[in-house]
Amino acid sequence: MATMVSIGDEAKARADQFIRSGKYTSFDEVVLAAIRETGDGWIDQEIDLEDLTPEVRTAVEEGLADIDAGRVHDAEEVFAELRERYRNWAA
Repeated sequence: MATMVSIGDEAKARADQFIRSGKYTSFDEVVLAAIRETGDGWIDQEIDLEDLTPEVRTAVEEGLADIDAGRVHDAEEVFAELRERYRNWAA
């Protein structure tokens, strides 16, 4: 179910900044992140790794280990690389 949200110009500018930076890909993601940040946890329940399939659990654990070790990439750089790769494929 979709819901309309009205925010002020300053909040809209901040949301747009988050999207341009690559931190979020849509206004919906920004709003959901803001709701999550309230700390109430009512929108996202913590996921117990034991409830995941072994394959998914392994992938999540590997991803978290990569983050902890600093093996991360800037989203804008990755997106730019992918756009260039797709342009080359089209040529």
